[in-house]
Amino acid sequence: MSADVASIDLQVVKSLTPQPTFDMSIRARADSSDATASGLISLPGIRRHLRGRRGGLKDMPAMPLDILFEIFGFMHPRDLLNLARTTRNFRTLLMSKRSTSFWKEARKQIEGLPKPPYYLSEPAYANLLFFPHCHNCLKSNIHTVIWVFSARYCRSCQKDLLTTNHKDMDDVLWKIADGNPSEWNDLRYRSQIFRRYNGKIFKPEVEMIHTQWAARDGDEKDAYLNERKAFVVVCREYAQLLSEWKEEYQTIKSAELDSLRLERLSSVKVRLREEGWGHALDDINTYTLDRRLLTVKALNRASKLTDQAWKIMRTSLIGIMTTINEERLDRKYNARLKYLKEAIQTYRASHFPRRTAESDREPGFAEFAHLPDFRDLIMQEEPDDIVQASLLSLIDDIPNYTAAWVYRNEEVFVQKALTQLGGDFEDLSTDPPAFLELAIVSFTCTQCRRPRLRWPGILTHPCLRRSYVPNDTVDSAINKYELAILCHTNNVYDAPFQGEELTVFDHHVNVTRAVILACGLDPTTATYDEVEGCGARFAPSNTLAAASRKPIYDWQGVVRYLSNNQGISAGREEFELSDHFERVSDAEAATAIKHGSCAESNTAKTQHAVSCNDRRVFGCTACPTWGYHPAMWSHVQDNKHGCRRAPAAVIRSFLYLHEDSKPQGAPVVFLDFASRGAGGFLS
Repeated sequence: MSADVASIDLQVVKSLTPQPTFDMSIRARADSSDATASGLISLPGIRRHLRGRRGGLKDMPAMPLDILFEIFGFMHPRDLLNLARTTRNFRTLLMSKRSTSFWKEARKQIEGLPKPPYYLSEPAYANLLFFPHCHNCLKSNIHTVIWVFSARYCRSCQKDLLTTNHKDMDDVLWKIADGNPSEWNDLRYRSQIFRRYNGKIFKPEVEMIHTQWAARDGDEKDAYLNERKAFVVVCREYAQLLSEWKEEYQTIKSAELDSLRLERLSSVKVRLREEGWGHALDDINTYTLDRRLLTVKALNRASKLTDQAWKIMRTSLIGIMTTINEERLDRKYNARLKYLKEAIQTYRASHFPRRTAESDREPGFAEFAHLPDFRDLIMQEEPDDIVQASLLSLIDDIPNYTAAWVYRNEEVFVQKALTQLGGDFEDLSTDPPAFLELAIVSFTCTQCRRPRLRWPGILTHPCLRRSYVPNDTVDSAINKYELAILCHTNNVYDAPFQGEELTVFDHHVNVTRAVILACGLDPTTATYDEVEGCGARFAPSNTLAAASRKPIYDWQGVVRYLSNNQGISAGREEFELSDHFERVSDAEAATAIKHGSCAESNTAKTQHAVSCNDRRVFGCTACPTWGYHPAMWSHVQDNKHGCRRAPAAVIRSFLYLHEDSKPQGAPVVFLDFASRGAGGFLS
């Protein structure tokens, strides 16, 4: 800056530079020319909403001056100007020229900040740099500074105050040049006396220069012209200087704010970890975690975390962490359950290469996953490799887990039976396998209403193996674990066995008891095999008994017939079998047994009738898949069992009759009682 420019009287320059006049504070309007030039702003008539405790600075005016002066030296220019707007006393003190040293010391708190240009006072300089409001309408949040005009204007005010129409300016310049085109051209393009911003000029400045030029004569006009030229040069220099400083300041400030935000975010993570969210924090990548946490507005602030701020945002953060933890549990449980399922399949394939009807009695994948030993291990917060090694050691003990599972279900069905049969059977309850072998003990499926399901074949009944949606009221981690099991349970065999919930004891136990007694056996001790082997057969004794040909039933056929066709009351204690059936002689029974065996043999030989009967359910010897015969035939051909072009005999070797589809009792045969002496004949 040249010496002659620096020596220009400050008051003269201020008279050449139009500055907007604003209220100094809420209570009083500025009345000094220095305050007016500084452009200090405060919204009149609007009550400020201040943070913190009111009255915290009420004793500050009473402090000794030396203490106040010491405090002022450590304050930011923004804070110093805010303090000047609080009371008249502070305004009088800080807006005085004698307080310039305070402002200079405050300005030193900001690294690299240039000293103010001579045409701006210290308060006006601070107001320009650090208060983002429009210098015309006081609109807030105006961050763009028009440095050459030393002001901030909102878009609306820019339209009103700035213009690209230079006609008025050209008219003023023409008068100043006194109609000399050469001088006019010099004033317009080279030695300019008007400030410009992106090709726009300041309308009030045109009017001011026109008025001030007209008010001067002779040598005053030449001096005025030189002053304006020097002023425009200084404005341009400071515009460039302050623009560069602002850019650097914003970069530094942005880095400081980012650092504070990161510090606040780190503090939040520490508090979350202290509340037990460490595993969820460690499982997710940092970028995703930060992005999700910063959706909480109270967290995304450039300030240190306080206890009060933590209380405000804690509920929202816990909600986010709950979701993150649920996603983590989903991934962890699904990966570990997948490993468990594959390990179980590998174990069974190595120890039992081909499945049989007895294989369907074993617990499936879901049963193992629900066992406490497996569940607790999978839900542990240990590394996956450690959990997998522990799972392998548990899988080697599958036979013992299977035996324990069978024993638990035995106990369940024993208790179901004892509840209905009464105290006569209490002595046998200590030996569950023997008790369940009693002929009188059978159960009914509540889903398909199929009766006479017996142990252990009841373990294979498809209706009793079904998945279920977990209850939302249970613990979140348990609920997630149950849902993960459900995702990996993709066939009936893998589903949990729900015999306790989906079965009831036989409703027609009174009928069964009467039939066993008619066979000459004690219902409290007779086993299923004993009743089957006694050879007793029965014929109807009702009105149809007059017919010469009568159907002959075994004991199960009688129970089935009476339960289905005679409307026997389930709650009836007394039941007379003689009202419905009579036992045939041993010779007639032997004839019926013989003919029944021939019928079974002929049926088995006819076009593989058993295999081709669509009502029968078959299982696959290579995998836990079951279904009706046509579907299973296609399964063996289409699946990865290597049988796509295999002959029918090979395909049949992959199928076995599902235990749930095995016939119950002997077939019904007809005997001609008119030829009793001839021993009867098969119809």
